[in-house]
Amino acid sequence: MIRRYLLALLVFFPSGASARSVTIAAPAAAAGGVVTARLPLIRYWPVRDADGVVQDPSRLLALRFALITAEVQARLTATDLARTEALYRAGHNVSAASLERAQAAQASAASNLAALHAQAVTRYGAAIAAVITRPTGPVAAIALGKAALVELSLGMTSLRSPSRTATARDFGGRTVILRFLGTSGRVPTGLVGQGLYYSGPLLPAGLPLAVQLRDKAAQTGAIVPASAVIYRRRGSAVFVEMAPGKFRLTPIPLTDPVRVHGDLRGYFVSKTVLPQGKPVAVGGAGLLLSINAAQTDHVRPDDD
Repeated sequence: MIRRYLLALLVFFPSGASARSVTIAAPAAAAGGVVTARLPLIRYWPVRDADGVVQDPSRLLALRFALITAEVQARLTATDLARTEALYRAGHNVSAASLERAQAAQASAASNLAALHAQAVTRYGAAIAAVITRPTGPVAAIALGKAALVELSLGMTSLRSPSRTATARDFGGRTVILRFLGTSGRVPTGLVGQGLYYSGPLLPAGLPLAVQLRDKAAQTGAIVPASAVIYRRRGSAVFVEMAPGKFRLTPIPLTDPVRVHGDLRGYFVSKTVLPQGKPVAVGGAGLLLSINAAQTDHVRPDDD
């Protein structure tokens, strides 16, 4: 390995070379295990990993019951107030005190309903709060014991338009389909980041789930193998072969990891990031980085 490294140093040094490029002769590249490949463009739906937990629905269902009761009470008091006002205006067939009591009862019922609705929004988000009392739908299914409530945490990331469906695996390894209910009104307990609610098949409360969400819009780009990625203090990069034997250090984001059966295979990179049609060093990137570092010492300080 040392002999290969020294050989590479002897053949790559051009006078005044850029600190972000590497030139290496073909024999030295072959001896150092440098392998290049043209990465095909693909259509890709970015996937976000999320931690999911099946929630105990008792709190949601208690709030649902309280809201249904409050809605009924608000309707009754509103009807009673309208009748009392009509009688009072028609000829004082009811007393002013009766009217005042009806007004107070209606105001109290309306205030209680508003407070419970605000509680639902704060905890479960506006989308769930809007359907929590409906006799049909996802919350009704949870109330009937036909579905589970799953809370997801996206960590430090967030999605403007969360996927309408998500996939997860249960404790038996079975694939579970989750359906989006709404964005949580709070940060998940003990975590940092956006919280989402999904419904799924009936599962035991407390069960952790590894969940994947697909972004709504597909993107065009390439999958950069993990072996090609160079990790630096200020980010990550790959070596792109701009001309035979001439490699340029090109920064790439690592926001879209690609995993197969849990194993990291690489990272999806938009077509706008990498020069089109140029080969990428998928093997021997470490050697190129070592040469780049030695070259940098001879040229100027770099930000690596």
